[in-house]
Amino acid sequence: MKKGRKVAKAMLRIYEKQGGDPAKFGDSVVAYLKDRKLGYLSASMLKHINFEDEVRQKHKELHIESSHEIDKESVENIAGLLGADVALARGVVRSDLVGGFIARSGYKEVDASMRTYLRELKAKLLKS
Repeated sequence: MKKGRKVAKAMLRIYEKQGGDPAKFGDSVVAYLKDRKLGYLSASMLKHINFEDEVRQKHKELHIESSHEIDKESVENIAGLLGADVALARGVVRSDLVGGFIARSGYKEVDASMRTYLRELKAKLLKS
């Protein structure tokens, strides 16, 4: 199972580097496998390809929580920092953050909120 996923991931990466449309990639793989008399692998490969595509989409999404509305330029800067797609940005206003923001994209997170800063400052003061 892991080998199939690794193969699908590598194939998708190569296809994208060559300028191919990831949405059409599955059709290309199925046609290739059928031409090589490997059609029995089609279902498994398509499953892995679809999974990898979903993972990639989630890694491009940007979720920003802040104490106030964030301007477009700041969203673009945060997206660049996390390697996310600005078009897939979603924001939520949370008054409990006091100031700053928390941004997540895939497995990456930037917590630049005043709440976290004050919590860390308190911990340092109590420690010393």
